[in-house]
Amino acid sequence: PASPLTMKDLVLIAVDVAKGCKYLEDNRFIHRDIAARNCLLTTKGPGRCVKIADFGMSRDVYRSDYYRKGGKAMLPIKWMPPEAFLDGLFTSKTRVGSFGVLLW
Repeated sequence: PASPLTMKDLVLIAVDVAKGCKYLEDNRFIHRDIAARNCLLTTKGPGRCVKIADFGMSRDVYRSDYYRKGGKAMLPIKWMPPEAFLDGLFTSKTRVGSFGVLLW
């Protein structure tokens, strides 16, 4: 069994998630559902590693400067910054808001 998470582990987990989001953005995608349920933690090897999962809501938002949601898709309101759920607007800045909620 894995040992309990320490504060150092939590910081390293946050860094892994941030690196994953940066990787997605570098490849022109915004996940749109960064939440604890989509952050998979492995203990294989000497340390822990987080992998971001569930890309069902991810989009290439860089065809233009932003992506505005259309339609009636269900959105993870609890994990979204206000501009995303009020206006349906998704950018790299809204991803930072979701990351902040994840850390909280």
